[in-house]
Amino acid sequence: MKHLLIPFFLLIAGATATAQDHSGSYLFGTLTTTSGEQVEGFIRWGKEEVFWSDFLNATKRSNPYYQYLNREDRQYVESGNAHWLTEILNEAVEINTQGMHSFSAPFGAVAWVKAAGGIAMEVKMRNGDQWMFRSGSNDLGATLRVYDRQGQERSFAWENIDQVVFRAAQPGWADPFGGPLWGKVETAHGTYTGRVEWDHDERVGRDALEGESEGKDLSIPFTDIRAISREGRGSVVVLTDGNTLFLSGSNDVNAENRGIIVFVPGQGAIDIPWDEFKRVTFIPETAVSASYDDFAQPAPLRGKVEHVDGRIFSGEIIYDLDEAMTYETLNGRLDLSEWEIPLSSVASVRPRNFQYALVTLKNGSELLLGRMQDVSEANDGLLVFPSTGEPVYIPWEKVSQVRFE
Repeated sequence: MKHLLIPFFLLIAGATATAQDHSGSYLFGTLTTTSGEQVEGFIRWGKEEVFWSDFLNATKRSNPYYQYLNREDRQYVESGNAHWLTEILNEAVEINTQGMHSFSAPFGAVAWVKAAGGIAMEVKMRNGDQWMFRSGSNDLGATLRVYDRQGQERSFAWENIDQVVFRAAQPGWADPFGGPLWGKVETAHGTYTGRVEWDHDERVGRDALEGESEGKDLSIPFTDIRAISREGRGSVVVLTDGNTLFLSGSNDVNAENRGIIVFVPGQGAIDIPWDEFKRVTFIPETAVSASYDDFAQPAPLRGKVEHVDGRIFSGEIIYDLDEAMTYETLNGRLDLSEWEIPLSSVASVRPRNFQYALVTLKNGSELLLGRMQDVSEANDGLLVFPSTGEPVYIPWEKVSQVRFE
């Protein structure tokens, strides 16, 4: 899975932004090169991640929780569970049933990242967890850009990077990005308002929308754009000065667009495919973007798991035999869109059938999500660590409901 949010936008509070200083929401830290040089500043990870609420993605190559399964339960998990649809799901949405799971967590939950040869990286989370990743996304092996106090950019190839240590931004530094894109996105199945990522990469005001209009190649900063609508083989772009253009010939504005992601306060991130996208209207921020300090207190997942036979198991929960912390995420599909929801925002999950589960969020919203491992019969099941006694494994097919604290 890819690559959604307390504390991503102070979601529960849903506070209204009162200032235009976005520096606290940007990645910041010290990059150390292989030659020992240290460079401090704002960081852009590859051509994409800029914000603490953006996700670091990779694939976990091992699973420390398998040791708690008995032989029968291990065989059950390794068999890919017991339904004929599993093989189809594996092929359709890249579900993995052999113990490898995706990793997705906001950069704000990360203490440091260390290059580990090739495209590998070692990651230490702020709660002390450490991971070694060797695959799973373009976050591994990315070129990093660091912006100094005056906003000057320097680029660093992955092979020249030793380590990146994150911390809160210092005051008084120039803004190299121009703030987040905030908008109202209309789709075939609803309208969502939040922080927007266009074509999976453009996400700040100084990023540009590229395309061709009347035989000319254009590159338009998002700060100059009021709205974008899908239209035929291109897009209609309304500028802030009132002019309207039809752009085509670029994956920014045609069917090659990789999708529009909307980080919705209190709900998560929705990755909307081009075929379901209709229009985005850019508006002023309506919530405060998270700072590094907002991610300082990750906690283990805790709650109750209700068995179909009526028993209730309480304690620390390992969801999908994988996710153990509040900074990790739950993934599922609604129509063609993919949702990524921080488990800190999830109140309960109730399986409905072998494909779908009803996910209730702490803000009261309900989503019927399916066709991905976290919410389908491909889920590897749950481990519950009670305050006393041995951990209990509950296969997904035996789960009536999961309720998180």
